[in-house]
Amino acid sequence: MKGELVFWGKKLHVLDASGAKAAFINKKIPSIKTVYTIEIGGFAAHEVTKEITLLKSTYTFRGSSWILTGDFLSHEYSLADRGREICRLSRKWFTWLDEYELEIYDPRDELVCLCTALVVACVIKAKRRRQ
Repeated sequence: MKGELVFWGKKLHVLDASGAKAAFINKKIPSIKTVYTIEIGGFAAHEVTKEITLLKSTYTFRGSSWILTGDFLSHEYSLADRGREICRLSRKWFTWLDEYELEIYDPRDELVCLCTALVVACVIKAKRRRQ
């Protein structure tokens, strides 16, 4: 992965083992809610929006029925499509750097699940910087 910090927003390039670009993640600015676009193969695959909630973290995926819900206190998230779990995302406790563990149930969803974990990491990091 290569990161690119621009004056407004965040851009991440996800590379495969050979160094070729596999995906691109871009934070949309300006926006009332936090919105990231995930591009795969040069096309917008998902637009992920961090919903405004009180206790649970919720991310919606425009154009699909996917939803990521989690508890920022327990560091556990679940990505589901109409109740069918696609991936579990766990953020490790007490590490120097942010570490995540993904349990992905269908290999075809690996890249989107990885990009979703990167979006969550960006949102959490931005929230920490504001505190």
